[in-house]
Amino acid sequence: MFKIGNQGEFETLPDHAMAIYMGDTAAVEEFIKQGMDLEKEISLSKYIALTPLDLVLITNQQAVVKLLVEHGVNLNVKNNPAILKAARYGGEEAIRYLHQKGAKLDGLNKVKSSA
Repeated sequence: MFKIGNQGEFETLPDHAMAIYMGDTAAVEEFIKQGMDLEKEISLSKYIALTPLDLVLITNQQAVVKLLVEHGVNLNVKNNPAILKAARYGGEEAIRYLHQKGAKLDGLNKVKSSA
């Protein structure tokens, strides 16, 4: 079973989600080279789908966060800014890193909650 934050437990994960979950930067980089869309949600179950960045932040895989940022992932998606997940699941290091890379500190989610 794979526990992903408050999203639930999953018996299996798609290959690219598994690479992110395990923090396998080489595999994630290979998926990116093969054309993995960094903005497209990965379906984990019938009702749960997360973007690669959401999955990385929830599982607190800092090396993979850096890899996604290097490949231009959008840190300020409307209604889903990265800084919110970093504040909830990461820590000071993750927040500082994302802010240095352009994440806005005043981002709001769809219910207008902020970090």
